[in-house]
Amino acid sequence: MTAKLEKEIATLTPAQKRRLIDELWQQLEAGKNADDFIERELLKELERRADEYDANPSRGMSLEELEGKLSRKK
Repeated sequence: MTAKLEKEIATLTPAQKRRLIDELWQQLEAGKNADDFIERELLKELERRADEYDANPSRGMSLEELEGKLSRKK
């Protein structure tokens, strides 16, 4: 990544950064199998967490709740 691109990304708001991440993720998914860019152990953990959420969604939290919890820890 170039220094210029890093500087531009640093100027984005958190919402813009999330949209950028989402766009990049979609481009990766469109071109490759998840195993091609996610380590197998990480993929297993993400799948385990998704299964856990599906089994009991009330134990999860929204992104906003997570952000609030993290900001209170600072």
